[in-house]
Formats: sequence, structure tokens, C-alpha cells
Amino acid sequence: MISDNQVRPFHLRRWSRGQSARLVVAVVLLGLTLGVEPARAGLSPENVVVVVNASSHDSRTVANHYVDLRNISSGNVVFLREVPGELTISLDDFKSRILLPLLSELNRRRLASQANEIAYSAGFPTSVDISAHTALLTDPNQKKYQLPTASLTGLTFYYQFLLADNEKYLDWGSNLYARGPFERHFSNPFLKLESRKRFDEGIAANDAGDFETAASIFEELFEQSRTIAPLGILAAKAQAKAGNSGVARTLLEQSMAAGWSSRAYLEQSDSLAPLLQSPSLAQLVKSLPEYPAVVQEPVAFDSKVGWTACGWPGQSLQAGVPYLLSCMLSVVHPRGSSLEQATKVLKTASKSDATFPEAAFWFTYTRDARTEPRFPQLANALLWLNKAGHEAEIIHSAMPVSKSGACVGLMLGTADISLGDRRWHFVPGAIAENLTSLSARFDTAAQTKITELLHAGAAMTCGPVFEPYNLPFKFPSAIMYGYYGSGVSAIEAFYLSVTCPYQLLIVGDPLAQPYAQTPTDWIGIKVDPSDSNHRRVEFSRQTLPLGTQATEARVIEIYVEGKLVRVTPAAKRIEMGLPQEVAGSLEVRSVLIAGGPIRPRVSHSEWLSIGDDSFLPAAEVMPGEQTVSVRCGGAKQIDLMHHGELVRSVQGDRGEVSLDRQELGAGPLRVRPIAVVEGRRIPGRAIRVNDGD
Repeated sequence: MISDNQVRPFHLRRWSRGQSARLVVAVVLLGLTLGVEPARAGLSPENVVVVVNASSHDSRTVANHYVDLRNISSGNVVFLREVPGELTISLDDFKSRILLPLLSELNRRRLASQANEIAYSAGFPTSVDISAHTALLTDPNQKKYQLPTASLTGLTFYYQFLLADNEKYLDWGSNLYARGPFERHFSNPFLKLESRKRFDEGIAANDAGDFETAASIFEELFEQSRTIAPLGILAAKAQAKAGNSGVARTLLEQSMAAGWSSRAYLEQSDSLAPLLQSPSLAQLVKSLPEYPAVVQEPVAFDSKVGWTACGWPGQSLQAGVPYLLSCMLSVVHPRGSSLEQATKVLKTASKSDATFPEAAFWFTYTRDARTEPRFPQLANALLWLNKAGHEAEIIHSAMPVSKSGACVGLMLGTADISLGDRRWHFVPGAIAENLTSLSARFDTAAQTKITELLHAGAAMTCGPVFEPYNLPFKFPSAIMYGYYGSGVSAIEAFYLSVTCPYQLLIVGDPLAQPYAQTPTDWIGIKVDPSDSNHRRVEFSRQTLPLGTQATEARVIEIYVEGKLVRVTPAAKRIEMGLPQEVAGSLEVRSVLIAGGPIRPRVSHSEWLSIGDDSFLPAAEVMPGEQTVSVRCGGAKQIDLMHHGELVRSVQGDRGEVSLDRQELGAGPLRVRPIAVVEGRRIPGRAIRVNDGD
């Protein structure tokens, strides 16, 4: 239940229209952080929660494949058991049978410190009736164009609004994580009336030429909100105009440390450019990405912050609006994908990371109602892509029928898509989408469905579940392709570029990132051989030569049994002791995170034997069979688990378990023995069981 004092006003500047609006959201924590530092933003398998319809064989099968392909921890797999069977469900059913059970399970598992993406497997409703919320709209334009059907993924993204039973996610600019015009950096980011007033006073003082007063105000605000780097930039500019060059240089350094990443803006600023002659500043600026200063730069997503009206993360959930990225892995349906097609899409996409394909981005433009709304965005997208060295082109036809070769990004606007007879192909990791009305409505045969783009080779796509009209803020902006070419994950690219995604169903592999410049370092993980208790773990980072497409690791996250337990600078050697009561085979992971706004991540994992290994359970697949033998000396009972679910219990210290594929799903299974020894549960190492598909 959400109490009244948990709901508070949020002032949102609709930067796309220059109007003001009011949002009201509840600040509801997903869980606690186990006493660790806040995790770094971004996306790797550790940040993805796979949600499974426990009653659906298709859902289990797709999840089995994806968890195996992406090496997702079993602790990140959530089974829901009362999922409605219809394509469209009521808002009450969505909240009571999907959203609240999911959030409750995330709370129970204490995953708030790492869960950034909710990936629904197959077997889920695709749309939700939100007429109870659209009935509350008073703005005539909203009442006309915000129709009462939302997508499963859109409402999950807006979970905070749903918990507060608040309809303001229907505002045109309700996704504050989405990027906007470059000038949005310097809009008022604050919720508290006092801070909002101080920011406006700073702007007024600067406009009046009182730079000393403006600098003092912006420094004060920057000191209070160190995650909002533009405040430091405003303070630096005011100090520079006041003639205080030394103070201005210090503020610039602090702003870049806080995340400012626009090199072009600094070099083009009349007041800041002269400061860059300083050797230390010049070196810092040289390390910044060379993004054009036309739109806001892409940033890594973080569910543990509140996103503010200027597009920067606040220091806490209370500072802005928190979100959860969300997608479906597949839509297995007669008008969607077959099970075979769904798994093929995920297999292809999983091979795309950091492949840096030499492929083109194409934008179709036919001057009709489906392409005209996004035409004004094309110039910035082409500039961005060309600046980064990507091939990008506007195609003056509904489909790129005259093109040949490789495509990594395709923006369409047509009711019907023809993908059969073509001379071009999607490379692994490609993204594609289409501005049309019914592409994610699977209860009608009208218009080509988004799944056809996946079958053609795309890793991720999206489409509306109900009539969206041709409103550009309901669809990804063309700059999405520029962000993707800069190295963000597929799911981040989509949400970075659409300001009102409530109707948008996003489908595919959220982790696809062919242009990710991940750290090349390697992490060795082992039990310290000098520790007689076998409870001290060593992490040794081996620095490998950086190629042209790699970045230096700045931070290391450590996970034990899928849970984030430590965040530390990327030292060469790290030691970590485990509690005395911990014993058995444990999965230990390390995640290397690079610096910069995108923060690419790469993970390593090892299974370690901790503590007394005389009681170590083991499992083995019997040759040619779907049977697993389990054993553990001294055990009273051995439980065989699959993603946290009990498959079967064996009494005594050994036995065999037959796997029911109808119950567990097809594809690779990850099963794990847990033995009961002297009243303690001792986990063994998980093993992989394939069904030969």
C-alpha cells in the first residue's frame, strides 16, 4: 500500500514543447542494497531480471535459452504463476498478477541494487486496458490522442506511476531518461520549491550580468547535487565571465568528474574555451567523446536514481522519477513468432556484442504520414552517425529495395513491410522499427507485425499495441540509431529516444550492443590457497593491451550467488573474505565497468568451493538421457533445483532425478544440487542439461 505521504508533486518541464506540467509519483523502494555502495549504472547480464510465466511451456523454453545464452544468474529468474492468458488484460490484473508479485519478489531477493531491466519471456499479455487512467485526463489533446491501451513493457517502465495509481505517465514527456535538445541540460532540474527558486534566481542574475551572484548560486546548487554536472558548467561560465579564471577551471574539472561529456560544447563556448589552454584541463577535455552538441548525449541507465527534468540523474530516488527498463524477449503467437523463430532471434543477437560491424544505418522517407513526423530528426541523426564514422543514408522509398549489403539500423514508416526478396541483410545486433499503428497488435492480421523484423535478423524492435496516431514522441527518435552506434545496449537506445513509451511494446534481446567499447581486462577469481579455511577469495585483474575499440576499466563490481556484494575501484588485486557460515560451491562474478557516460560493462564468472569440501554435493547428467544423478556424502536429503525452483528431492546421500521437459521447458536447463547435511543446506555446482534442440 502507498500512503499519502509517499506521494509528492513533481514539476516537469515539457522540454519538447516548452510547456509545464505536473507529475505526481510515489517513491517506492524496490529493496535494500545489502550494505554495499550504490552500483554503477549500465547493463550486463547481472542487471537483467528474466520473468517467466510458470504455466507456459513456451515461456519456460524461451527463458531457458536466454538465460543460457547470456549467462544470467538463476537468482535473476522470476517465475509468476497467475499470469492471465489473454493478449489484453485489465489494469487491476496487470498490477495484482504481474507487477506487484514481480516487485515483491525483487524485494524478497534484495535485487534493487542491480536490477535495471525487466525482460519478460514469451507467454505474457502484450497490452493492458488503462481506461481507468485515461478517464482522468482533462487536457483535450491528451483525451483525444492518449487512447486507453498501454503495453506490458511501457507500464513496467512506468511502475512508479502505477504504484501511486497516477495517470501522469500519459504526459507527452513523461520519460525523463529520454534525451532531448542539447539546451535541456541547462533547464531547472529541481523538485523542491526552494531549490527551484534558487536556480531561477541564478538564471536571472546571469541574464542581468551579475555573474558573481550567479556563480555563487550555481556553486551552491552544484555542491548540493553533484550528480547534475550542468550546474557546475553554469557556475564555471559565470565565474569565467566574472574574471575568476582559476575558480572556473576548478569547476570545469569537477563538472567533468561528475559526468559532463560534451567536448564540443566546451570548445565552442566563448567563456569556457579560453580556459582549456590549461594543460590539465586540455588533457581532460581530450578524453571526452566527440559528440556533436545538437542533442543530449547518451547515458547509461540506472534504476536507483530519480531522473530529473534536465535529463540528469538525481542523487537519490527522491530527487526525480525512477524507472525500470522493460522488454519482451519474444511474442510466441500465430501472428508473431514460432518458438523456433523466437529462440533463433536470441541466439543470433547474443553473438553481436562488441563485433563493430561495418554496416549501414538507413532511414526511409516517403513524405507520407508515417515518415513525415520524424523527418525533422534526421539531420541530427545523420550528423551524429557520420561524426562517429558510420555509414548513414536517407532512402526515398518505403523499403530499401535498391540497397545491397549489410544493415545495422533501419527506420521505417509503412503499413506493410516486404522482407522476402532483398539484396541486403541485417547483421547480428541490428535494430529496426516502423512507425505504423498496428504492428504490435497481435489480435488482428492488419499491418505487418514487428516480429517480422526480428525474423529478418534484427535483434530488437518495437511497435504500438493500439492506435498511437503519428505522434513522434510515441516512437523512437531517429537519434536512437546514433546512440546505438555510440555503444549503448539495445534496450537503452530505445528508451533514450522515446519520450512517451506507454503504448510501445519493445521486443528482442536487451543486451545486444555491437558497438560497446568494453574493457579488455581479464579477472582471475580463485580461493586464496594460503587460507586454510577456504573462505578468502582473490580477484586479480590482468590488464590487456587496449585496442582501438576498448576502454579502460574504472570500477569492479563483485557478485556472490548473483547478488551484488561489493563495488570497488579497479585495483590490480582484491581480497574478499566470506562469512563462516558460507559453504559449498558458489558462483562468484566480477564485472569490469569503464568510465564515461555510457559505462560499458563486461563480466567474468567462476565456481568456487568454499569452506569444508568434504560435504560437497555433485550432479551429473546420465549419458543420452534426461536424468540427473546426485550425490553427497553424509547428506540426509538432496534437492535438485532449476533456477531456484525445486525439481525433486532425493532422500539419503544419492539418487537419480528424471527431468520432465513438459514442466521445465525445452532448451538448456541449469540444474543444481543442494544437500541437507547436519541441518545445513550446502549448495553444489550447477550443471547444464541440453535436450538436443
